[in-house]
Amino acid sequence: MKFWWCVWWVLIPCAVSGLNAKKADKWFGQGAYYRALEEYRSLLADNPDDLENGRIFYRVGVCHLRMGNYRGAQEWLERAVVADVEEDEVYNRLGEAYLYLGEYVKAKEAFRKYQRLNPDDERLENRMASCDFALKAPKVNPDLLIEPFPYLNTSGSEYGILFIHGGILYSSTGEGAPERRQDRSPRTGLGYSKPYLSFLQDGEYQPGVLLKGISRKHAEEGSFAYDAGSEQLFCTRCEDNTVNCEIIKARLKGFRFEETGVLKIKKGNFNLAHPFVVSHGGRIYFSSTMEGGYGGADLWYIDRSPDGRWGDPENLGPEVNTPGNEVFPYIWEGTLFFASDGHVGYGGLDLFRADADGELWKRAQNLGPGMNTSYDDFNLIMHQDGRGGLFVSNRNPERNDDIFRFEIRAFVIAMRGTVLDQETGQPLERASVELSLDGAAQTLAVDAAGRFSVNLTHGVTYRLTVTAPGYRPLTEEVKAENFRERPFDREYNRLERSYFMESSGEQQPDPVASVQPEEPKIPVVTERERWEVLTPPEERLKGRDPAQAEGSTGLKQVLNPAGLPYEIVIKEGELTGKTAERGWWVQVAMLRESESLPAEWIIRLSELTGKQVVGYRGADRGKRFYLGVYAEEQEARRIVALLKENGFDCFVKRVTE
Repeated sequence: MKFWWCVWWVLIPCAVSGLNAKKADKWFGQGAYYRALEEYRSLLADNPDDLENGRIFYRVGVCHLRMGNYRGAQEWLERAVVADVEEDEVYNRLGEAYLYLGEYVKAKEAFRKYQRLNPDDERLENRMASCDFALKAPKVNPDLLIEPFPYLNTSGSEYGILFIHGGILYSSTGEGAPERRQDRSPRTGLGYSKPYLSFLQDGEYQPGVLLKGISRKHAEEGSFAYDAGSEQLFCTRCEDNTVNCEIIKARLKGFRFEETGVLKIKKGNFNLAHPFVVSHGGRIYFSSTMEGGYGGADLWYIDRSPDGRWGDPENLGPEVNTPGNEVFPYIWEGTLFFASDGHVGYGGLDLFRADADGELWKRAQNLGPGMNTSYDDFNLIMHQDGRGGLFVSNRNPERNDDIFRFEIRAFVIAMRGTVLDQETGQPLERASVELSLDGAAQTLAVDAAGRFSVNLTHGVTYRLTVTAPGYRPLTEEVKAENFRERPFDREYNRLERSYFMESSGEQQPDPVASVQPEEPKIPVVTERERWEVLTPPEERLKGRDPAQAEGSTGLKQVLNPAGLPYEIVIKEGELTGKTAERGWWVQVAMLRESESLPAEWIIRLSELTGKQVVGYRGADRGKRFYLGVYAEEQEARRIVALLKENGFDCFVKRVTE
């Protein structure tokens, strides 16, 4: 069941004979699904299985869908299909019901049938992609602890949560449905949602106290924002006698609101809901169906000028908004959290995050399993420490919207270290780093710049030992502390360390300079290999399947003789000015930015080729290992053949300038 969201699904009623049908259609068209369902049930009482009632079957199914009874929606919409109802949306709504129930194969088939009738509906591609995504995506996230919030939930619906004054402001319909029909919401059949405030006492949140002052008898009120600077509260209100919702303003005085007006955005017939105020009070984010968006409900913001006036609304753009619905914006530490049924996800409303990119936003990211289910998951708020918070979900089919708490249990610390000479500050590429925990040790690769990296678990203390030929060993304990960056990143923090090694006074020969390799047995190249000059990547990819295009560029995995836990990828690249000699040059695979070539590999390359190995970065940040220019093509090709025999993938190319 969804407050402030289901009301936006206002449909144009179609004619059904009889006075009761007109009454039912009226409620249906206003989004009053509970009242409409009562009337439709009355119409079906005498002839519940008559296929002539196909249009009523469809509307009953939609009522169940919007009220959160997804199994009931599925049953009635399937009956509408059997009755061959002339409703373009029937397969779309049936696909929604299947999606909520996690029946993704059936959902995709229903969406495909709808697409044949409505090929221009922009929502369908993402909906069908969601079915594929959900079938393959993990269903559990071991990094998260999620459980119902034990203090505030009732048999009714709770939502609109906000941390305020050391407590929680939220909206609730209360226990069950009121006895008097006139006290029930025509949209939900429950009581009207009203604002409550709960405070923390002795480690537990106390039962919420009903806040008075803004509540109207036949109106839903909830979804709050608070500007601490002006002590002004913003609240969404949807009244029975209006189709659209609005955002009202009020001041909180003790346990009472004092309403001060309505937030005026611009003139028009549209919904305003789900306000969020940034800390300085100069900007309000909200959700709205106003024109100029991408479809459905979009996220927008308005800024306040120095004279106190609010400016024109600005849309958050296509990285956040979709042809579907985006609701419940919330910003924490510069990260936008929101709910959407338009982005690819698990079904229903999913929780997403988007990081700021100047005044714009980067592409929204799904918060993944646990936080998201096939049902509606929305209204996320964070604790100050960033290690958990609250959100709302109707994931329990036997209940209405409930508040859930979550805790991020496994914090990952991305450690980056550099090993340097204490006197010169030069990197020690021949260093060795060992990380141990509870008797188990792991050797970390050190690259030519003396760098190494490893992911650590928050709260765990490791023993790290650094050694290098000619230097005194260095040992320290490393505790993986969380410094709180961005929630729901796989890497929460970056721990940087530099290790300055003291010389032991022993002179160590340079293994690269002093090695005198034996004359290698170089195989004869009997068949000339083809080394074509490739066209630019953008030209190769035009009009071709990306997977096929990648395979045709020569990209491939290199053999991994050292059994390292990463793979090396080669790409074609251009020489820099430092190596632009005429002749034939040999180069080993480029590495991704986060990877490095172990020192033992560099030594082995020098042993095989008798050449000094030079590592450098290209413009794409990939790392190349250049093995010299050869005057004769045959000589370069023999070196390539020798390296391939020893497990290295490389290539040769002619340098013409």
